[in-house]
Amino acid sequence: MNLATNEQYQIIKAKNPTYQDSFCYGNFNTKIFCLVTCNSKKPLQKNCIIFENIDEAFANSYRPCKGCTHIPTAQHQYTTNWIVELEQYLSENYYYDLNLDFLADNIGINKYHLVHRFKEVYQTTPINYLIEKRLAAAHTLIQNGLSISDAAFRVGFKSYHYFARCFKKHYHYSPGEIKK
Repeated sequence: MNLATNEQYQIIKAKNPTYQDSFCYGNFNTKIFCLVTCNSKKPLQKNCIIFENIDEAFANSYRPCKGCTHIPTAQHQYTTNWIVELEQYLSENYYYDLNLDFLADNIGINKYHLVHRFKEVYQTTPINYLIEKRLAAAHTLIQNGLSISDAAFRVGFKSYHYFARCFKKHYHYSPGEIKK
């Protein structure tokens, strides 16, 4: 495992298939690796690590990018079902400040592809899914006696007004009507 040389980085940028079996590369910051011919966004050269093979990448706790679906992962205890993993991550972490750029970077695919594939499976975008999770959690908190503004901020909304607008659009009544 070494930093990419200028020559190796040019091969990666060019996606040169001649070097497909010579090495693979990883992003030092995200701990994601790709094959030389991968179409995903390339890391900056200063963050680009070279591995002799995929086994070395796995041994260093890197995972394959979601675009490299043809990497054999069974022997490495790794799943390629990233859409289900993303849905589970959103369900468990809805109260954090999440955005498409963050999600796409951590999955290792382009954000437009992420939205398109997620929408195919769940009939909504990841952000709308996140908002629905937040609204359901806030609804429960308000029913259990928490103030509306505390519930809004606790579930991840940054603005009370935006929360109230989303709540009314989703439930067809205002959050204040729960307490009545």
